[in-house]
Amino acid sequence: MPILRFLFLAFSISFISPLLQAQTSPCVRDTAFHIVVLGSSTAQGAGASTPDSAWVNRYRDYLQGINPAYQVTNRAVGGFTTYRLMPTGFLPPVSRPNPDTTRNITAGIALNPDAIIVNLPSNDVSSGYTVQEQLDNFDTIVNHALAAGIPIWLTTTQPRFFNGQPVPIGQQIAVRDSLYARYSPFVIDFWTGLADSSNQLATPYNSGDGTHLNDAGHGLAFSRVANADLPGYLFQAPTFTDYVAADLYPSYAPICGDSFAQFQVVLYNRGSSNSNPLQINLQVENLSNLQTTSYSNTLPGGLINCQEDTLTFQVNTAATGSYRFTAIIAAAADSNAQNDTVTYTATFLGQPSLVGIPDTGCNSSTLTLQAIADPGDSIRWYDAAIAGTFMGGGPTFTTPALSGSTTYFAEALRGEFFFRNQIEGATHSTINYNGTMFDLVADSALILDSFAVKVNTTGPQAIIAHTRAGSHLGFETNAAAWTPRGIFPVSVSSPNVPVTFATGGWAMNPGDTLAIYLQMQNGTSRLSYRPMSQPITRVTPELQMITGSGASFNFGGNFYPRDWNGNVYYHFGNKPEADCKSERIAVEALISSAAVDLGVDTILSLNSTYTLNAGAGLSQYAWSTGAVSQTILLDGNVLGAGIYVISVTVTDSAGCTGMDEVIVVFAPLVGIEDAQLRDFKIWPNPSMDKFNLKLPQGKWTIKVMDLQGRIVKTALLQGSAASNQEIETKNWPEGIYILEARQEELILRRQIVKMN
Repeated sequence: MPILRFLFLAFSISFISPLLQAQTSPCVRDTAFHIVVLGSSTAQGAGASTPDSAWVNRYRDYLQGINPAYQVTNRAVGGFTTYRLMPTGFLPPVSRPNPDTTRNITAGIALNPDAIIVNLPSNDVSSGYTVQEQLDNFDTIVNHALAAGIPIWLTTTQPRFFNGQPVPIGQQIAVRDSLYARYSPFVIDFWTGLADSSNQLATPYNSGDGTHLNDAGHGLAFSRVANADLPGYLFQAPTFTDYVAADLYPSYAPICGDSFAQFQVVLYNRGSSNSNPLQINLQVENLSNLQTTSYSNTLPGGLINCQEDTLTFQVNTAATGSYRFTAIIAAAADSNAQNDTVTYTATFLGQPSLVGIPDTGCNSSTLTLQAIADPGDSIRWYDAAIAGTFMGGGPTFTTPALSGSTTYFAEALRGEFFFRNQIEGATHSTINYNGTMFDLVADSALILDSFAVKVNTTGPQAIIAHTRAGSHLGFETNAAAWTPRGIFPVSVSSPNVPVTFATGGWAMNPGDTLAIYLQMQNGTSRLSYRPMSQPITRVTPELQMITGSGASFNFGGNFYPRDWNGNVYYHFGNKPEADCKSERIAVEALISSAAVDLGVDTILSLNSTYTLNAGAGLSQYAWSTGAVSQTILLDGNVLGAGIYVISVTVTDSAGCTGMDEVIVVFAPLVGIEDAQLRDFKIWPNPSMDKFNLKLPQGKWTIKVMDLQGRIVKTALLQGSAASNQEIETKNWPEGIYILEARQEELILRRQIVKMN
């Protein structure tokens, strides 16, 4: 007996890693173990309201939540005692049962597990077996496992209602204490907290029969097994430094790309501690433009055994394209290169940009503006740089009729104009069968895009999809109630890696219930799910997924309830600015006025010259004189006395025209004394109703002519420094007039303007 214990402890030293927690240790997360459970009704799940509440099933879910590759095989049977677990070939004493060769320690070892848990709470004492019998049997069971190189954990006895009888209660306690004394730390406490003050099963954990645990009791038992940290004990660190590149993911990497995107590389050391600097290289490949950039970062103090750390890399992802990121450990102390690399792939859309092309037209024209962007981008037009009114979409925009130059603004948008989401099903499974059924309930209008399915049969496969409006319940074997939606080929590389097929777009409206039936086309192929005690509803704001049922080939039978392994991907809603948006750029709609200004009308002496200028930078000039130059020269000596109306029509580079005219009068003006000129005044000028006229001393003949030479008024007036004359103009047409005052050989002229 002591020899057995020493052998056990000597073996245990090689696989104990103190203070290692399965929930947090990277060494355990990345290492999957197979654990076999042997025992009786408690391990089988007796007393639990549903199978998923039993402690073994909870433990399986817990471990597979750490790593889906963990396995927990439950071989427990209600009523078993230590004798039923004894090795094959064991001959029991008279009146004691034989080993069960399908579920005993020999059968458990044959499953090639990494560890065994034995859970025998009270049947031995209840059957009248002595404490020594039990301990001898435990020794045999333990040593049989150790001889096979398999570590083994024992749960303590469990409190049970013995009607207050001290002998069986005392035996339960004695076995419990002896297990601790012999096998600690490989003993799991199924006593503390479950026992009441009389050392019998406490009411809060009693399923009702005084023997079996209820859900709360199974929950406590599960927590004790989880806290025993079997994965932590099972992990054996190598004797050399073994750095692992565990994960590579973005912490800041907007889909539009960014010059300062950030990526995290997670590292840990699953081997011996090393304090030397640890260098990580990150290679970033843009697979679209074939550009590669390299980055480097260092952990200056290395990592101790099972220590995890994260390095941050700032990466430029501004260029559009599909990227591959590869992190590589570069440490001389690392003796295993097989786990030194981790990759990540992503696509960045790039920030859209555009170039505007203005247009020029004439007054009241409609113009066509253009904006050039990436062919896959969408372009929108607005009347303001910020906010404003949406004017239209597309690479060209036709303006309304414009009377003046106007600025419009274009922006480019890239990506999807809707939102995406998904519902994830179970992440691990225990059943592989041909088909699964589940229900989807839409809370918003959406499109089902694709399904990811965990298929257990590798190689080329095909999934057949059926749907029906409403729930699948009640129609599991009624093929006529379902609509075929297609056969979808998939290639399955691993049973643990889901495969995805696209639906082509199945629409759902708010309130719709759509039943989904997915089956393998080959009747012998399998997809994965797990048994449940009741349906599970998973919810997003837009969609509910209610699982579900297992299904036999071609509606041949159903198994309810079952929770399928897979995801549903869908899109919904309206994202008006897409994923990426450029700044708005100004694009000018230019209205050319082809403006021309020849100046004001003027009166010149007969021997004067006068230059008219139609303005520079125009394409064509057409003067009423026949000239085609920018300027013309008028010479009174050549033209002679008279009133000349000169006009010009100009044309600019846009083909727009403009016109102006001016009146130039050449007249024989006679010089007079300055004093006389001071006495010759007309005011107000312009005027609406009348002019005041002051004339030099003497008699004056007054004549008023319009620009066509027509006389509109004549008068004989007496000039005086002390008096003014009035000329009534109320009934004159609006325009420019020439007032002429004549005294013998002296002629005075003034231009007057009549306004209405």
